[in-house]
Amino acid sequence: VTYGSITRTYGMNDMQTLLVSFGYGGPRNQDGSVNKTPDYLYTAIAVNDVIKGAKNSPGVEPEGLIAGQSVKITGADGYSVTYTYDQVTNGNFPTYNIAGVSTTPAPTSATVPLIAIRYWAKGNGLGTAVGPFELGILYGQPLLSDASNWVKMVYKIDVISGS
Repeated sequence: VTYGSITRTYGMNDMQTLLVSFGYGGPRNQDGSVNKTPDYLYTAIAVNDVIKGAKNSPGVEPEGLIAGQSVKITGADGYSVTYTYDQVTNGNFPTYNIAGVSTTPAPTSATVPLIAIRYWAKGNGLGTAVGPFELGILYGQPLLSDASNWVKMVYKIDVISGS
């Protein structure tokens, strides 16, 4: 995780010391198909918490992402996605039901999307095809988000200052 000249490196043991979140989620492909059922309970760390770091090991931005900043997540395959402050803090993403049909869930804490680094699914590691860390959008119930917002094999997180 980098911000300016500050860099923090996290392995699996380090990630497990951060504040844990649980949720469901899966990617919906551009053609509307679904290749991951979102009914697994995932263990993850909110991106904002990775940016903050742990109390005994401060992250790159003590308050997490702040207004005007964005965060770029990059996978080992070079694919990257940049999320705005609004997306990270308010979870403004298109949402789909498990059939891949657009839905507008009731605004409750169970349906507010959370950008998170996933590392466990059903009590097991994610495997080498997507892990050990995968960025996804998680919900408190089985819902989907666009596959373009998911990043497998996460290896780099950059906090970007606003202009």
